[in-house]
Amino acid sequence: MSARLAGRRLLTVAEFCAAADVPEQTARAQLREGRLRGRDLNAGYGKRARWRVFASEVERNRRDGGR
Repeated sequence: MSARLAGRRLLTVAEFCAAADVPEQTARAQLREGRLRGRDLNAGYGKRARWRVFASEVERNRRDGGR
């Protein structure tokens, strides 16, 4: 189930990967590096990341070839 952050649709990493045909490990690495736009909803010292990806990244990923 997707969520919204300030009016923007958010996808789980699994939802993004299914839509963009990208391996989860690759997507998580790109999120950490800032190459994929999303939010860590569990940000804080010592907390495990709980990433969400902006839905618009699916189209951008397709257009840019996953770069």
